[in-house]
Amino acid sequence: MARMYEFAVLRLMPDIARGEAINIGLVVFRDNNLDVRVGPVLTRARLLYPEINDELLRKNVEILRRLGHVEINATERHRVLANVGPLALGELGYFSVADSSPETYESHVSRLLGLFVTPRRNVEQAEGRPNSRLVSSVRKAFRHERVLAAIGDAAALDEHKIVPEWPLPLSSTLKADLALKNGMMRVCEIVDISGASDSALPASLYEGVVTLDAAQKSAHAVERVFAYRVSSGKAKADEALRIAELHATRFVDWDSPVERDGFMHDWIVAAKGVSAPVGSMI
Repeated sequence: MARMYEFAVLRLMPDIARGEAINIGLVVFRDNNLDVRVGPVLTRARLLYPEINDELLRKNVEILRRLGHVEINATERHRVLANVGPLALGELGYFSVADSSPETYESHVSRLLGLFVTPRRNVEQAEGRPNSRLVSSVRKAFRHERVLAAIGDAAALDEHKIVPEWPLPLSSTLKADLALKNGMMRVCEIVDISGASDSALPASLYEGVVTLDAAQKSAHAVERVFAYRVSSGKAKADEALRIAELHATRFVDWDSPVERDGFMHDWIVAAKGVSAPVGSMI
C-alpha cells in the first residue's frame, strides 16, 4: 500500500544570527517518532565549526529524537523542533513509497540524503545535462549578482538562492534549469531555438515543457518561465512558442532587453529581498 512521509533537511546552524548552515542529515516524521539520519559531512562541519564536537552533536540529535516522540502531526512537530541547540530544520517536504517494504523506504531516504546532504564540492562537480551557451549566459548573469547557488544544491532554496539544475521532488530524472523560492515557487526552463527551417525542434524544448508541468504538480510552482533565444527562422520559433505557451506562465526572449531585464529584476529582488537596478544586469 502506498504511503506518504514528510521530511525536513537537518542543518547545523550554531549561530542563527549569522544565518550560515551546513546540511548534515535528514529527519523523517514517522507516526510517533523521528527517523534522524546524519550524512557523511561531519569532517567539513568540524572545520567550519570547531566548537561543535561529536559528543555535543550526538547529544542534540538524541534530544531531537526524544522531543519528536509525541503524538502530534508532522507540521506541529516541525514547528516545535525548528531549532534545537545548534540544529535547525529546513522546510517540510514529502515523499511517497509504493509499498510497505523497508527496502523501498530506505531507497527513498538514501536518495534524499544524496540530493540534500552531498558535500558541496561533489554537488558542484556533479555531471548534469549539457549546457547551451544560452544557459551559461543566464547563469552568468545571476552569478554576477551573487544570487546563484551551486548546481543541484536543493537546500539553497531555503536561503532564497537561485538553484541551477534543481532536482524536482518525486522525480529521479527531471531537473529545472533554475529554481527560486521566496513567497512563491518559481522555475525556469531555458531553450535555445535554432530556428532553421529544415531542422526539427530541439529536444530541450520538449524536456523543458515536461519539466514545467512536473514542477507545477510536484512543487506547486506558481511562476513557470520559458526563457529562449531565436537565432533565425520565425516559423520554427512560432511553432516552438505555441507548444510552450500551453505550459509556461511567462516568456522571456533573452535578446529582448525589456523582457530579459524585467525577468532578471524580478528574480534578483526575490532572491535578495532588495531592489535591483534594471538595465545593468549583464
